Amino acid sequence: MVSAPFDDRTQTPAQVKLAYLLDKPQNTSCEVAQALPIEADSETELLKKEIRRLERLLKDKEGNPSNGSVLGIDGSRTECACCGSEEKVIRNRAFVEEQALYCSDCWDRYERCGYWGPTLRVNTRVPPRNEDGIPQYGAEDCFIVPELVCARDDLSLSEQLCGSLPEGKQFSDWHGARHHAVHLGGDEAERFRDPSSNVPPAWQETVKMLETSFGVRAAAIRLNLYRGNADWNPLHHDRGQDEAGIPQMTVMVSLGVTRELVLMHKKTGLTTSFPLSNGDVFVFTPETNWEFLHGISKVKDPAPGTDGVRLSFVIWGPRLDMNGDPMEKPKRYRNSRREGNNGKYDRTAGNHTAVPGNSLEAKPVDQAAPVPEDVQRPEAKGCEVM
Repeated sequence: MVSAPFDDRTQTPAQVKLAYLLDKPQNTSCEVAQALPIEADSETELLKKEIRRLERLLKDKEGNPSNGSVLGIDGSRTECACCGSEEKVIRNRAFVEEQALYCSDCWDRYERCGYWGPTLRVNTRVPPRNEDGIPQYGAEDCFIVPELVCARDDLSLSEQLCGSLPEGKQFSDWHGARHHAVHLGGDEAERFRDPSSNVPPAWQETVKMLETSFGVRAAAIRLNLYRGNADWNPLHHDRGQDEAGIPQMTVMVSLGVTRELVLMHKKTGLTTSFPLSNGDVFVFTPETNWEFLHGISKVKDPAPGTDGVRLSFVIWGPRLDMNGDPMEKPKRYRNSRREGNNGKYDRTAGNHTAVPGNSLEAKPVDQAAPVPEDVQRPEAKGCEVM
């Protein structure tokens, strides 16, 4: 067996001893190995531990699929990723974001440390703004803001959106005819910022309100139509970026009957359900888009009188800086927002800032969220119901 020579100055005592025992390399003498400060009773355990470490490295290098690795966690490892203990490693739970197994003592310390960076932070109000007027929120923030666009019992906006589609547009099958939609992108979306265009006022005002509330510029717009409980939307990722790779937010208004939006954590399959009612707004970042899938679930055993039409008005677009330019540089999302940081999600990356004191606030769901002074709800105008 031939291996690369070891450098005594950079290797641990166990590594040098192991190198001598396995290969007897030219630059590591028997005297050097025998003089290493390793107690006799611990020498065997140190060497065994080093052998296991090298075996794991070898399997990773070879890309061996039989190493028991799931979600980046090596199922064959026996030591705690934090303290190195081999006695109390818990194997019925894992820290998926850190791709690690911990012992019971380290789990206990983590549970009592007082700070737990969220995978997802749920906010119930529009984000606060900095001194430049830019809405402030982070990569892990999502928003469910009750009655932001209209009151719960006010169905006039849904009637206007359906009753005045943009010129030349009609509802068509979407997601395999599971529901219907009208989609506008590119130059069509740009027309919404032109006051002289023939864009229906209800559409234009709704886009403007959502853009202002969350500091984005709509690059694509869609009105989804769920004709009843039989319509649904499978779990999926949004695109999350434009053709140039600039990250895009997802900002959605739910109108009509209440339906459940489901987020499923892509790696673990854990799901969270958000009932969305008339006037509620749901927003998430491109990072959350790749960490979670989302969809509108089927209705099981609906209560009498709950079947009805639901609309979702969605815009996608980049966050803007104080100059009106995209806040974030182009990037490519592939498997996870954690990619590019050695498999670990950097919560300080990018231009995001956390929302202070805004998470999961105790607020009755029937209480309207406060709206910033410069954000106006679309004007309610009477029209025929479709």
